[in-house]
Amino acid sequence: MDWRKELDIVLNTVLSSCDHTPDTSEKCAGDILDCEMWKSLLQEKSKLESLLEGVRTNFDQWRFHNCTASATFQFWDTFVHTDFMAYLGLYIGIRSRNWNLRNVSLKKLACLFYAFDRHNYLPDLQTFPQSVLDHFEAGCFSVSITGKNYYCVALDEAHEMEINLKTKQAINSFSPTSLATLTHYLPYRAETLHNIKTQLCIEKSDSQYRETNKPFIETEELTIRQYLSELNTTSLFQENSECPLVHIFKKTVATTDQSNSMLNYREYGNTDMQKYITCFLIKSTELSAKQMHGRKRMNLKTFAPMKISMHKQKKEIKDNQTVISCLRKQIAFSKHTQKPVTDLDQFISLPRAISDASGQPLKGTKSNAMKVIKSTYEAAFLSSLPVIDESVQSNVILEGMFLINTIPLSSHRTFSDYAEFLFNRWIVKSHIQFKAQEIHVVFDHPNRNGTSPKDIERSRTNT
Repeated sequence: MDWRKELDIVLNTVLSSCDHTPDTSEKCAGDILDCEMWKSLLQEKSKLESLLEGVRTNFDQWRFHNCTASATFQFWDTFVHTDFMAYLGLYIGIRSRNWNLRNVSLKKLACLFYAFDRHNYLPDLQTFPQSVLDHFEAGCFSVSITGKNYYCVALDEAHEMEINLKTKQAINSFSPTSLATLTHYLPYRAETLHNIKTQLCIEKSDSQYRETNKPFIETEELTIRQYLSELNTTSLFQENSECPLVHIFKKTVATTDQSNSMLNYREYGNTDMQKYITCFLIKSTELSAKQMHGRKRMNLKTFAPMKISMHKQKKEIKDNQTVISCLRKQIAFSKHTQKPVTDLDQFISLPRAISDASGQPLKGTKSNAMKVIKSTYEAAFLSSLPVIDESVQSNVILEGMFLINTIPLSSHRTFSDYAEFLFNRWIVKSHIQFKAQEIHVVFDHPNRNGTSPKDIERSRTNT
């Protein structure tokens, strides 16, 4: 039999056993206290518990299967059954003045609310005098302003709420005391009054629009039904749900960083907290100074939009201005050369003055003397410096562009100083170090044998 039908049978049996109509109330007046009836109720209760135990087993198996198949289901299953229960325990602990439940919930949430000034909070509480701990366990860590159960709030929240309550009462009255209270708020009285009345629903016809009233409850139930209808449209509970982590409403697929952060945030928090305890509280000697102080905070990435800082906005504005400036220069150069802009675009990763499309280094056309020297002294063109032999004199050929880039021109006072430096650095030193008999300096010859990439880059730089 299906477990749903079996559950309906057990529930109907239990309810029918407790059903007493007015016609049979006198006949069954004593049966309600009869031991046989209570025994049957207990039997039905045990059947219900055993059935629910089987339902719990099937439910856990269904959860495990879906968590294995879908990362999205795994995220929500972990949140509902682990994190949300800790949040709920903290909420109930404060509302019901349950000190121990509050502390246990905070312990489970410690890795999520990780902060340097919060780790010692729970241990420090245990160092309080026993009279203070007894005072807290009796429920005195929170207070109920209205006197109703499950309406308690923390002491700091109650203090702020009491101030807000007095301020709102003063706004709605015009006694001398109220006017004295609002002396510093008169310029903003109208705007504040409208905002508070809107939030408190004072301007509504129903002045008793509160949490315990039927209209408020119906509105909340309608909101819950809308949430459930939206969940039915998602793929969260479908058999063939998406394997990667996705936003259940927007269908946005998470990136690798987002998926790792949202599926492993509790593990990251526990690891980070253990490192903090080991390094800073226990101060283990097994860890080096770099391991103790080199820990970085984990910035979890979620589906929430990235906050754009002022620095990033300024950088984007500067980048846009740079792009506009480059486009203007490109258009001006296109008009100057009478060539379309598309012919001036560059589609290779490396600059055209350095390499070609295949990545090979590109050299411009040399002077005619270069060809003569290369044909005469072919052995002089080496990829590495030769071994110095004092008995053999050599010829040295120097690349002129490398000479100029030896040291910035601004480090010399005059051009003559700069020329003297280049001569001593390359000519004199080469003559002494390599016993050079001849020293030739070769420069690029512009606009020779057609247009070269270097000529284009040189003309673009000059414009």
